[in-house]
Formats: sequence, C-alpha cells, structure tokens
Amino acid sequence: RARRLLREADAVDREQAAALHEPQSFVGVGPLSAEATRQAMVRPLEGSGVRFDEALTRTLAEELVDTAGTPPAQLQLICTRLYEQAKTRNLDCIDLALYREVGGAEKILESYLDEVLASARYEGQRPLARAVLKAMAGTATRRWVDLGGLWRATRVAGVDADAVHLAGLLQRLADDRLLATHAASLGGAVEYSLVHDQLAVPVREWRSATELERQQAQELLDRAVAHFGEPAQRELLGGRQLKLVERHWEALRRRDPAPALLAASRRSRLLRRGTSVALAALGLFGAIFGAVQLRRAVVQRGRALAAADQGADLVQTGVAAD
Repeated sequence: RARRLLREADAVDREQAAALHEPQSFVGVGPLSAEATRQAMVRPLEGSGVRFDEALTRTLAEELVDTAGTPPAQLQLICTRLYEQAKTRNLDCIDLALYREVGGAEKILESYLDEVLASARYEGQRPLARAVLKAMAGTATRRWVDLGGLWRATRVAGVDADAVHLAGLLQRLADDRLLATHAASLGGAVEYSLVHDQLAVPVREWRSATELERQQAQELLDRAVAHFGEPAQRELLGGRQLKLVERHWEALRRRDPAPALLAASRRSRLLRRGTSVALAALGLFGAIFGAVQLRRAVVQRGRALAAADQGADLVQTGVAAD
C-alpha cells in the first residue's frame, strides 16, 4: 500500500510539473521601473523578520538599471544572496554596509557565475561555455553577438562544438540566468549577450592579452562599418587602428561593407604615405637648397672680405710710396 501511495504521489508530481512547464504557464517579466524594483525587494520579505533598507533599494535600482530598466533576474540573484547573508549573520536589516561588505552587485554576480560554471551541469562543456561567454563581453560592457559570431569565437578558441551542442549550451546558459537574447531587428537574426554589463568585467578577465586585442579590433571594425554608409559620419581606420584590424582580420566577424572599408582605409593610408614622402622630399630639397644658398653666401662674403683686404693693402702701399 505504501508503494502504491508513493507511485500515485509521484504521478501527481509529474503531472503538476508538466502543467507548470507548459508555455502558457509562464509569464514573462520585463525590466522593472525604480518603484517596481523597490516593491520587488520589499514585498517578498514582509512578515519574514528581515527587511531591506530604503537606501539600499535606491542604490540597487541605480546600479542595476540599464536602458530599459532593472533586469529582474539579476535583482533576484542579488537579493537572494543578500538575504542568505543576513540570515547567516542573524541580521534583521539588509543595508548598504552588508551590500558593500559582500562586494556589491559585481562581486555577487561574479561568484554566481563561478558557481554555475563549476556545477555538474557544465561538466565537459566548460571550455565551450567560457568561449561563448567571452565572445559576449566587450572591452567595457556586454555586447550582442549572433550565432555566426559565437560559432567563430569557439573556433578561434580552439573548442569544437556542433550545432546541437552549441544550441543546448545556449539554452542552459539562458536557464541559468547568464545569457539574454533579442532579435537584432524585426524578423532579424537572434543575438545573444550577457544578462548584464556587470558580468562583462569578470568574463573579460578570463581573456589573454591577444584575445583582448582581438576584441578591441572587432569593436573598432564594427563601429567604423556602422558609419561607413553615412558620408557625413564616415571615419576610415587609420594608423594604429588599421594595423590592429589588419593583424586580426581573419579572426574577425566581417559583415558588409567591412571589406570595402578596409580597402578604402588602405588607400587612404597609401595616399597619406605618398603625401608624407612628397612633403619629406620637398623638405629635404628645401634644406639642401638652403644649405647651398648659405654656402654660396658664405663664399661670396669671403671673396668680398678678401677683395676689401686686398684694396686696403694697395692703399697702404700707395701711402708708403708717397
């Protein structure tokens, strides 16, 4: 009878779980306003004996906000970690002092990132996960990358992954609240990014100097390509920027009109070099001409002085004869 009850309970659990995971059972929560952020922090703790200090709610709303509002997933992670710390220390108020002591949002998200990737869910796939996440971290903030860019990043990192494994990993990262998606344009390709700019800092620290340089080259190229079709804002690559892009060209994501931009930048460099050579030659010619003229003036002056001395000698000789 006990076994039958367990089987029935297990069947009920599976049925409830299946119902819970039906698409219509989920409600998407978008970015939160400042007031919604405060309510999301304060309301769940009502009656728990623990509360959030008002100064901390304002600080989190300011530090986590992006262009659309406060990301609810990151807010939940940070509030959960702060609540756990408060319970461990028998605190009844979660304030700015505790928040700063645990390292703020950046350290909390960093520790969560480390914990997730260290879990058994990523066994055998950590190099692939790190390569994918690194592709989404810009030099200063997170960046959006399409599937082709992620695929290229894994190849550059020397990590083999087929389409099935890459898709499965992306879904797992999204489930673990490390990855966000959006459509690049209406009906456009899906792009992927870190869930928040503050994750870009710890992820960026995984990179070698070469990887950081390659990322900088990619951002330079993307920025120049974005304005290449606008004559009023067009800015070609030049000097160190052009050398950096050329050095990593084969590893970069190149969308039109990147090849045309590179060709135009190289022509501009050749023109600048030709102008510089011409100016240098003109300067050298001027210097030589000036030196010749100076030499001629010195010689002429010497001759004039010699003639004057000779005239003076003749006068003195004539005076002596008289």
